Amino acid sequence: MTESNGVLLVIGSGLKLYREYLVTAIHRRARAAGLDLVLLNNLKPTWQRAYFDEIILTNVFDPDEMLAHAREVAARRQVVGLMCWDEPVVL
Repeated sequence: MTESNGVLLVIGSGLKLYREYLVTAIHRRARAAGLDLVLLNNLKPTWQRAYFDEIILTNVFDPDEMLAHAREVAARRQVVGLMCWDEPVVL
């Protein structure tokens, strides 16, 4: 097992129909860069399991709860990037 160069923290996965093709590409590029993917998501994972190294269930619409989980990840992993494509969650 190779050591990770850090993690890309993803906030919300969106629906499979609209996001899986994007997650597939992100997963491929992250692997090429030696990065793990960590997802903070408000729904139980289904299709996401194939792409993310860790999935944390949290209310992504509650800034305090989401931030607490993000800080927990950052306390034990080197977060090198953060992305979110769901407009209501970005706010």
